[in-house]
Parts: sequence; structure tokens; C-alpha cells
Amino acid sequence: MHSRLTVAIISTLLAGLFALGGCGRGEAPGGDRLELVVATIPPIRGLIRPLLPETIGVVTLVEPGQNAHGHRLTPAQVATARTADVLFAVGMGMEEGALEQFQRDRPAHQQIAVFAELVDAGLSADAHAEHDHAAGERASHADMHVWTDPVLCAEFVQAASAMLIERVHAAQPSLAADIAARRDAMLARIRTVDAAYAERLAPFSGQSVLTQHPAFARMLARYGMHEFSLSATSGHAGPSAAELSAALATVRDRGVVAVFLEPQAPSALPRRIAEQAGLPIGTLDPLGSGDWEAMMHSNLDALVATLTQASARP
Repeated sequence: MHSRLTVAIISTLLAGLFALGGCGRGEAPGGDRLELVVATIPPIRGLIRPLLPETIGVVTLVEPGQNAHGHRLTPAQVATARTADVLFAVGMGMEEGALEQFQRDRPAHQQIAVFAELVDAGLSADAHAEHDHAAGERASHADMHVWTDPVLCAEFVQAASAMLIERVHAAQPSLAADIAARRDAMLARIRTVDAAYAERLAPFSGQSVLTQHPAFARMLARYGMHEFSLSATSGHAGPSAAELSAALATVRDRGVVAVFLEPQAPSALPRRIAEQAGLPIGTLDPLGSGDWEAMMHSNLDALVATLTQASARP
């Protein structure tokens, strides 16, 4: 399942924007101040929230626990996005048409920052080559799940904090200094996550896993592993014989050692594959609850536990 705001929300966006009319903050004074930040998905909030004091609101358009695939923004969410001083998005197709709509209708006071444009996310075909596709996987985008890679997240936090500091340094100098201190602390925590992944995944370097969609290709490639992924839509009505056969061939031919589910996706096909191939099953969450560090540590624990179980198989 690709965690994307789909084109289906555009009609809602347009309705909300027209209803707002001139009621946004586009003409409000203090355009260089910072009071409200919006992130499109929870992991981006998890990277931005630690940079700012609690007096500044940081909210998401897709709340933790919601299925971002096919998510329709409510008029209230559209209004929140429009009143934000800064809106953080992923880019690379994650938000589909919603991001373009926000950019076209951006109020004068608002800045829009796109993760993939702030860092070297490798938007070329080379980035897409970091993972392979099993049965039915759609190859229309490079791997857009940039927030699963700690190295890219450090670049993002560095760039995002610089943008925020530049915005507020004149009108809110104490806030600018606070952001700088918080940036340094957050970068230290990201480096700790990176070091933990490097150390704990080192014994599994070169191994391959099967996931439900390519949400972890960047992260696994960073630490010397390989991801093969199923179709984003496979399993909704139960796996077909062709899907199962193709996936089992991938598992066999590529030496896959474990299968990972996602809490947001149907699990019939990967469970059947694991059962027939005799592989252990784990769960990786690409979205989390809005706490980036907790999400990353939980996924690392799941990887290590499942891969250790795989290593113990005769």
C-alpha cells in the first residue's frame, strides 16, 4: 500500500479553498512569524515536532492510525493547511495532486517545504533501482519513503531547521536560537538511530526480505540489505494463483529469508507466501504514530527479531 494522499481529495480541496475565500491568513500581518506548522503525514511531523517548542502547533493532515491511501481531506483539514505558516510535504508523488494544489493556492504568508527537494533524495531512476519488484508491483515512482533513511532524515532536519530559523530570526530571535539548539539535539538522536541500525543489522548484511510494498528499500539498502516487494493492491480479495506463484518464485530465486507485513495493508498474500516457503513473519510500520524515533526503533527491533529467527532455521 502506497501511503499517499490521492487525487481523489482534489475535489474536496477545491471546495474547501473556494469556501475559505478571503478568510485565510494570506493578508495577515507578521508573515515572517511562526505559529502553526502542518506536515502531510505522521513521520514528517515526527521529524519537525522536536525542532519547535510546544507553543507552536505541529499537526498532520493524515492522522496516526488513518489509512493515507485514498485518504480524503476534510474541509477542516484543508482550512488547517491553508492557515499554516509552513507546510512540510514529502514530494516524489507521495501526496499526488494535493501538493500541486497546495502550491498553486499557497497564501502569501505560507512557505511550503518538500523533503525530496531539501535533500539529495536521488530522484533519478537510480533511486528506483535500489529495490526490485515481485508479483504485480507498480514501478511508476522512485522510492518515495525517504523518511525511513536516517541519513536523509538528518539532511532534512538540517535543511528544515535552517529554513525555519531564516523565517523567524528577525521577528522571533529567541525562537531562532531555540530551534538551533533543538536541531543539534535532534541530529544527535538521528545519529544514534543510524548507529543502532548499522550495528544491529550488520550481521544480516547481504540478506533479502520480502515486504508488502517498497517502503523500506532506501533504509535496507543503506545497511547492506535488499528488499523485494509485492503489489500495493495484492491481497485485497485474496491472492490469485498467479500472484502466489510469481511471489514464491521471487522468494526462491532471490534467496529471501523473511516476510514483513504492514499494519496498513491486507496480509493474505504475504502470509500465504511465508507459510508455503517456511519463512518467519515480522511487521514493519512505515508511518508510525508521529514519533519518528519510536517508529524507527520499533522497526529495527522487528527486523532484528525476525532475521534472527530466520538465521536459526535449519
